[in-house]
Amino acid sequence: MGKEFLLTGKNVAVIDTFYNQLWDVYDCMTTSIRFQDINRHLDKYKPDAFIYCMNNELTEDIENMSDLKKKLVRIGVPVILIGAVEETDSFQKITYNAADLIINKPLTSDKIQSAIDSFFGTREADSIRVMREIEKEAEAERKKHILVVDDDPMMLKVIKENLHEKYDVATAKGGQIAYKFLEKRGTDLILMDYEMPGETGPEVVRKIRQMPNCANIPCVFLSGISDKEKLAKAVAVKPQGYLLKPIDRNKLIEKISSLIG
Repeated sequence: MGKEFLLTGKNVAVIDTFYNQLWDVYDCMTTSIRFQDINRHLDKYKPDAFIYCMNNELTEDIENMSDLKKKLVRIGVPVILIGAVEETDSFQKITYNAADLIINKPLTSDKIQSAIDSFFGTREADSIRVMREIEKEAEAERKKHILVVDDDPMMLKVIKENLHEKYDVATAKGGQIAYKFLEKRGTDLILMDYEMPGETGPEVVRKIRQMPNCANIPCVFLSGISDKEKLAKAVAVKPQGYLLKPIDRNKLIEKISSLIG
């Protein structure tokens, strides 16, 4: 079954159209025009839309819709108004434009279905667009993550202090801790010390790039060694950068910004 609607109003012919000609398209339930009755229905049943089928409605009944609209907005249910132009215009004026969709006479089942389906198609497309914009904003607000791998606790502390305002920084004293970290969560960038006890920086990078979802993580080497042979070993693993210690804070931030923003 498709959309579910709660119908009310004095236009019996339009309500019958939903039940007799659109029964296989929409799932409908009716309620009286009484404010209390509509309210109780909405407490027990959240439809995809509340449809008011107008035919010489009393002003006092229409006036109740202003209060009802507040509840419908709160629970996310749009109001669809069906009737003659003069009736729907009066309804909108009395209720301060409570209707989200208006379908005017002459009315046919095809016209009603086309208008409703178009309304929900646009509404759902807008919802998807808004959700995507929210996701983009959340992603933009999220700090990029950096994993710093170095056996020197002081170096880890200095780098973290230099970067923590703009980036989410995690530290690892060697390859083994880095592997365990990356098994549990990802990172946007790795700052890797070249010379460490046990495995060297290039050896650690090779292993990381063989781990699931880690092959494309950018890596920048940090090293106090300018030896050509060791530089060649670092270059062999194709890092995205190589900075000599002592690390210049501005150069470090500039390099990181160029890679992950």
